[in-house]
Amino acid sequence: MWTVDHKPSFTITSPPGPLGLTIKQYYDEFIVTDVSETVWEGPFPPVRAGDKITTIDGTTIESEKDIIDVSKKSREIGIGERIISNNAAEHSKGTLVHMKEAGFAMFRIMDYSDVAEKYGEDFLEELDPPNKGRSGRSILAGAMAALNELDEDD
Repeated sequence: MWTVDHKPSFTITSPPGPLGLTIKQYYDEFIVTDVSETVWEGPFPPVRAGDKITTIDGTTIESEKDIIDVSKKSREIGIGERIISNNAAEHSKGTLVHMKEAGFAMFRIMDYSDVAEKYGEDFLEELDPPNKGRSGRSILAGAMAALNELDEDD
């Protein structure tokens, strides 16, 4: 029922030399945690924190060594699909752990009701999300109630 896709959604070309990315391994995924402004110039770099690196020059990433090797030529970097969803089960395990560690606001408001089914109860306990056991409707109802309380205080 649930699958994780390690194929790139798109590729970018890196300049020769260091990639200019800080990448951390989470489970079997390699997630960008920081992007160097000196390598990736411009207001909108093609890669951003939270992106999954899936391939370099068409080869699937299997270890940090595959990423660390410095090249004197440009390289094609495969970036995994960017998931935009309030349903935590649609995100990969690596992405969820990264969002928690990085303090992403999205982590605090997602619906985690299907995570145990997809990744197991042990992973859900390890992740320990603030909305564990609450559905998206329940989270939204709580947020709306809090907003109504603010309006009544004015």
